[in-house]
Amino acid sequence: PPVAAEAAAQAAAAPAPAAKAVAPAGGDGRLIVRDGSLVVNAEAGTVEVDGHITIAASGRVGALLKQLRAELLSLLAKKLEEPSLSLVGSPIYEAIVRLITSDGL
Repeated sequence: PPVAAEAAAQAAAAPAPAAKAVAPAGGDGRLIVRDGSLVVNAEAGTVEVDGHITIAASGRVGALLKQLRAELLSLLAKKLEEPSLSLVGSPIYEAIVRLITSDGL
């Protein structure tokens, strides 16, 4: 729908603030959290990660990546506050596991 496409384009065009990037650390389930950035260029159809990696992605996909990243960081903050909190079963956690294990397919 045009309204959704316009909202995605606006979200993608907005600069992403520096955030903590999260990356898997081997196959043992640990995560590495570090400062990083995510810049979506809807016009060029790219997403730049940490100023080093550029991937082809539509503005809509870029906006979704920004939202997923924000949700993951929020979930990790909750986990730090409450170490006994289980991430397994969380929609965000499960979505990321599916993306990683399926190469995004």
